[in-house]
Amino acid sequence: MTNNFKIIQPFLRIAKVMLLTISCVLLLANISLMKETRQLAKSYSDHQNQATWFLFQLTKELSELVAESNHIGDGDEHMKFVWLKYDLAWSRFDLVLESREADNFLSNNHTKSFFTSLFEDYKALEPMLHGVSDTDLEKGKLFNEAVNDLYVNMIDFVNRNFRVASPLYQEQQRKANRLESLQWVFLIGFVFCICLISGTFYLEARHHKYIALSDSLTSLGNRLALFEAIGKLKQDQKNFTVYLLDMDGFKAINDQFGHQEGDRVLVAFAKYLNGITVPNCEAYRIGGDEFAIVQTFSNPTLEGSVVNYVRYPSQGNNYFKYSQLAVSVGVSHYPDDAEEVDDLLGIADMKMYEMKFSNKQDKQKRKKQV
Repeated sequence: MTNNFKIIQPFLRIAKVMLLTISCVLLLANISLMKETRQLAKSYSDHQNQATWFLFQLTKELSELVAESNHIGDGDEHMKFVWLKYDLAWSRFDLVLESREADNFLSNNHTKSFFTSLFEDYKALEPMLHGVSDTDLEKGKLFNEAVNDLYVNMIDFVNRNFRVASPLYQEQQRKANRLESLQWVFLIGFVFCICLISGTFYLEARHHKYIALSDSLTSLGNRLALFEAIGKLKQDQKNFTVYLLDMDGFKAINDQFGHQEGDRVLVAFAKYLNGITVPNCEAYRIGGDEFAIVQTFSNPTLEGSVVNYVRYPSQGNNYFKYSQLAVSVGVSHYPDDAEEVDDLLGIADMKMYEMKFSNKQDKQKRKKQV
């Protein structure tokens, strides 16, 4: 696992940088779209407010001009009121076309060109109006019909383009929908990148924890992992047994055949421990040629099985490649022997050295007999 991680580590760094970059780009794009959407919404609101006000004023003046011009020739003096309404409507046209407040309103498709053309037609009525008098019924009727045509034309344009479902506002709505869809796409992409980054960091953190709790040579749990496992068992108030193992004669292997051969012996021994057939056992390398086994739910029979498994390997699993190798084992029980970790390991260590001393004496006796 460690070697594989070393191979992919450079690619992980590149992937993290790319994901962070993409996330930043997506976030900025999303912020930009939110700003544009807000401006579009504000523009839409401004369009409605301005259109309502300016068109209301213009519609009012034109409708009153139509009403006043309808009475030309009935004997009353209506022309002065007709001219007043004509001038007022003229000023409303000028306000619609020239006022800066109407820029958003006129920015809609064809709006400015329509009102410019309508205003030109309106101004063309002035010579006709100059030829009308209070008593000229026929010319008054022609002027009234011309003004009414302009008024109806404008009302028709307003009804088609400034209602909620008008083509102009439908186009704005489609644009807003597209922006909203893009926002969702960018947001989903951003969340996806964040999830990938979080997953990458999680895998790295898990790997770093594995490295911190593993022995790099044998891949067994290290001393820190042993203390963490014991602490968890104590926290869960579970009984357990600790076995401390020491390889007798290992130093001679290093001195005679070199440290590489010694490492191969340690790896072979660790592999053998890791494949222990006794249940509820977990092996650790705590340093040098010292190992440990933690066993939960132990009993005398299982304890004897662990000791025999370690000291007398079965056929085909013989890690004693060299005759001078042997294993000394010290055993302690929680909480019967001790409740503190240091005391528990101290008792196991003491028993292990008692076995080591006993093994040494046995070897000396055998030498003397030989």
